[in-house]
Amino acid sequence: MENIKYSFTDSFLDDSADNFSFGQRKEGTLSNTVKKLAEELGRKIADIVQEHNVTVEKISKLLTSHINYKRSCEVSFSNALIWAKALEVNTAQPPGSKYSLMQHHQMVAKDPALQNLNNEAKMHLKDELQQHQSEKGMGVCATNATATQDVHATVDHIIRDLDGLAMQMGIYATLFVTRGHSYNMHSAMWYGTDNAMDFWEDVLKLEPDQVAKQFELWGYITQQDSLENMQRECLHLIETNFCQLVGNQTQLNYNNFNSAIKLKHGIDKKGWPETIPFTSPCNIANIKLIWQL
Repeated sequence: MENIKYSFTDSFLDDSADNFSFGQRKEGTLSNTVKKLAEELGRKIADIVQEHNVTVEKISKLLTSHINYKRSCEVSFSNALIWAKALEVNTAQPPGSKYSLMQHHQMVAKDPALQNLNNEAKMHLKDELQQHQSEKGMGVCATNATATQDVHATVDHIIRDLDGLAMQMGIYATLFVTRGHSYNMHSAMWYGTDNAMDFWEDVLKLEPDQVAKQFELWGYITQQDSLENMQRECLHLIETNFCQLVGNQTQLNYNNFNSAIKLKHGIDKKGWPETIPFTSPCNIANIKLIWQL
């Protein structure tokens, strides 16, 4: 019995060792196969990058991308009912005491006037909500801060859509956004999918920052229709940039610029047209010169 016992134990250990060795060999084979696949994939990606003049990041995104587009939500009848009831009961309520969404649902369910509406009444409520949403999206914001938040949120949404199109369709796109008035708080910005900005730098020989600045100036001027407004906007631009360099305590001295500004603060004027005398824009009475400035 002892011989049988020891014989069984030795056989069990031998089988376990064989199984363990087989598992190691299997894992090693799989690891080598995956390694070869990764090396081959890397070489193919490098060939595609060189052939199509794109970045490795774009190829990686295309390989692992997924469709992230959603159809825009249409106005539903239930939302129209909630909006109509909220407009009815919350309009006269002071801030902090308005009814909640759950209370609106309960009011709609208990209001007999909103039950069993015909198709014409339903369409009328939906049209009113659609018009309200359109006016809210296109209306003027109450403050510049609110407008700036809307601009940033909308631009972020546009950028995400452009990135999605670039990954799914392989498009190239550039986006320049600027303000139309000097008192708007958001600054000019630009964005390009993948390496699209190389087109501006390599082909057109233009720096995106310079394009954005010129676009911003053009946005100011196109909103104005008089020499006086253009002079004021131009003066505001110059003095705002000057104050960013030296602070608000120093005023720009046009007449004694070399001694009062250049020597004292180490700042020189750059890009000022030679055909325009260096003076305050308010002293330039030619609208073409103001445009050039």
